[in-house]
Amino acid sequence: MNFRTKIWLLPISAGLVFALGVLVSVFVGTRAAGQLDALSRVDAPYLEHLLRMDRAIEQFRTTVQSAAAEGDAAKLKDADDVAKTVRASVEAIAALPGEAEDAAQLSESFEAYRAATAAAVSAMLQQKEATDLAARMQSTHAELDKVYKAKEGEARERIASAYQRVGGSLMANLWIAGGTGLAALIVLGLASRIVVRSVWRDLGGEPRSLRDLVQRVAHGDLDVETMKERGDSDSLNAAVGTMVDRLSHTLARIRAATDTITTAS
Repeated sequence: MNFRTKIWLLPISAGLVFALGVLVSVFVGTRAAGQLDALSRVDAPYLEHLLRMDRAIEQFRTTVQSAAAEGDAAKLKDADDVAKTVRASVEAIAALPGEAEDAAQLSESFEAYRAATAAAVSAMLQQKEATDLAARMQSTHAELDKVYKAKEGEARERIASAYQRVGGSLMANLWIAGGTGLAALIVLGLASRIVVRSVWRDLGGEPRSLRDLVQRVAHGDLDVETMKERGDSDSLNAAVGTMVDRLSHTLARIRAATDTITTAS
């Protein structure tokens, strides 16, 4: 591995860890965003329409009771207007993604209650026998109340669960951010240790000392001594020492040959 590659290992290793942490964080964040979107577009509006429907049903019940008690048939028209509010809430629920089945159950239960109530109150206003009709009105009201409470409980549970999941996702994102930073520091520290040891092994000494040594050799000073660690034979420092030794031996042989030629001459 060349020197440049070793140096680049430091930012690359830290960058990979950071990129992995970012990817995981984006995945968790995207999931949390989807949960919040479902909460705002479906779960919260669903509960809101249910509560509006409940208020309208209570108003309908009060109106028909008042009509029966006062013998006022005109109030049945008011009850029909209130029933339109109930139907509007049911239609709003049906328009939400995945809630058509619930809306159908609520509509069926309410229409059964409305029809039974209208029949019972009409019989009472006409002073006819309405015992069976009243019993049917009570049973359909009980069924409507049962269906409504079940749907309301499910809606509240879904909202609570959604908030819990979103909170868990946010907390997971915090842990991911902290873990990513810590992992990046650890990887950077380990990579730095490995790279520094490898580079030091390649150099065999301080770069400034090696530069001064090479400059002295370049100016013809071969009376230098390199300090190398035990077992160091492959570093730049060892190579410079070997070069100086061989240059010294070569010059000594040249001097010897020159002296021999001079003596012979």
